[in-house]
Amino acid sequence: KDENERSFQEFVKYSHNNKKFKFFKVSRPTPVVNDILFSIGKAHTGKPYVILVSFEIRPYQKYRYEKNITKENLRKWVEQYDLGQLRESLKSEPIPEIQDDVLPRVVGLNFQKEVVDYKGNVMLFLYSMWCAKSKRIIQDLRKIALRARKWGVEIKWVVFEITRNEAKGLKMMQSYPILLLYKKNDKKFPVWYDGVFEERRLENFSHLVIE
Repeated sequence: KDENERSFQEFVKYSHNNKKFKFFKVSRPTPVVNDILFSIGKAHTGKPYVILVSFEIRPYQKYRYEKNITKENLRKWVEQYDLGQLRESLKSEPIPEIQDDVLPRVVGLNFQKEVVDYKGNVMLFLYSMWCAKSKRIIQDLRKIALRARKWGVEIKWVVFEITRNEAKGLKMMQSYPILLLYKKNDKKFPVWYDGVFEERRLENFSHLVIE
């Protein structure tokens, strides 16, 4: 409680006469506020923290500060933001220690490495762990990924749980399931599959990818 109070007083000092931001204190979140905090990567440490949400670029960008909260530290942190030196805070589960070698799971922390920086083609399936349809489709995709190996197709198949993870380019997506192809020579503009999520249709889509 004492740490919370000290941090809050320092936060108030920093906010005094600062016209660049709107400042808010969240002590007893309502359900609506809880939803907002979850969407921007709510911390679970139990310690006080500061979130900076910028709407200068759409969709919004968010940054979280959890170190020693003082007026001076906040000032330096905001200077880093102004200089473009802050790394955006995105939600992520821990990187899985054990993976399915056919249909591995990608999380926010390793999305850049496993999808964007990967040198080959990547087929990415976005799903929700609460969606029964998504779980069924994952089983179909696993079958197709196994067949693709027999065809000798150089495609990496991965899945991404979208309610617990975020990545650049995937934020603000409210619907699922979604299937995206990241072509090895054009990772900035993935190809969306907008067809029916049924095994035969998905396999036909896979053949189109091969061609």
